[in-house]
Amino acid sequence: MSMESLMVSGVVIGAVVLVGLLLLAVVVVGAVLMFRGKKVDPAVQRAEALAGLGFTPLKAGTWIKPIQGSKMTFEDRPDGFRWQMQLPRYNTMTLELVESGSPEPVTGQFETEIAAIDARFRVGSPQAARVVTLLGQPKLQRALLATPNIAMSLSADELIILDPGRAGLKQLNPGTPLDAELALHTLTMNVVNSLFAVLYTEDGTVMEAFR
Repeated sequence: MSMESLMVSGVVIGAVVLVGLLLLAVVVVGAVLMFRGKKVDPAVQRAEALAGLGFTPLKAGTWIKPIQGSKMTFEDRPDGFRWQMQLPRYNTMTLELVESGSPEPVTGQFETEIAAIDARFRVGSPQAARVVTLLGQPKLQRALLATPNIAMSLSADELIILDPGRAGLKQLNPGTPLDAELALHTLTMNVVNSLFAVLYTEDGTVMEAFR
């Protein structure tokens, strides 16, 4: 093969290699741009995840969901998470429950004589006997003890559950921060469902012991 032929072959091969490298660069750049294009906005991802639990946005930082024949409002507030709902039936029992290390005062504080409850919480109510009966139910006890940093108040037809300072959220570590939030919502709804199972009969009236 002549020198001229070798030079032509070298040029052709070089051109082919250059084209190949350019195509590779295009593919890589395209893949990077596609990845960036598919990057999900955290706010959108959170909204979709909350929708999966039945929450719909009400206003900025506030969602609402149907539960137990009523509606639960969830607020993401500067001082922590807050869940609030109206109970379907009025009851005359008042209850306050906070973590033992909480600085929040509790009105009518007393010892429930339930070891697991007294070891972790401070409880207050003017109807101590009824509250002890309520908190003595294993289903509700398990739900409360499984939920980190919970504060709960029950009065007439309103139930409020708090995660002050989002400390409970920080204690959960199932993966991402969003995973932790979803886990906390699930635990909170379990408390609500357990409370309803104890507080109401199958036809929705308040149990005789708690009227």
